[in-house]
Amino acid sequence: YTSQTWLDLGTLAFLSNSGLRAFAIDLPSFGRSDHRIDRETDADYMAALLHELGLVGRGQKPVLVAPSMGGGKYGIPLLLDHSDLLAGFVPIAPVGATSIFSDIYEQLENVPTLVVWGQNDRGGYKQSQALLRIPGSEPMMVPNAGHACYLEATDSFHARLATFALKVSSSSYRRQLSSAAEDK
Repeated sequence: YTSQTWLDLGTLAFLSNSGLRAFAIDLPSFGRSDHRIDRETDADYMAALLHELGLVGRGQKPVLVAPSMGGGKYGIPLLLDHSDLLAGFVPIAPVGATSIFSDIYEQLENVPTLVVWGQNDRGGYKQSQALLRIPGSEPMMVPNAGHACYLEATDSFHARLATFALKVSSSSYRRQLSSAAEDK
């Protein structure tokens, strides 16, 4: 999946209509993105990308939605090494969450987390349980859905995502409702 997925599902429009600024990017080797040739860690790469895109700084902190491999390869490392850059984290059936000692998750503070997985995704369930050890994390199990659960229950996913993002986002990511028009 690519950033186009979020456009096609209407996720970006839904979030915008909910009063949020929303962005979707193609991570390296996905969609229209090239392979990475730098020597940065995945966490440092993501931190630099957020800065380069102007998504952090001057009081701005985004809510990062990171499905599957994007969650495990890029989202979790960013969360662990640069949690101060995030207003919130939404991993969706993240691959690789259980490869990290769970006590590390228990030490994370001040990063609201909405952990999402599909009921029929056994691997996603197992990975998500590790992230539910983050203090204050919220579970969202999508009934009768698989790994890409947001494709199967788009309306409920959009509603819960918008509610969570509005609750935790910095005011710079909120837009006036009157002016409102990624991977796997």
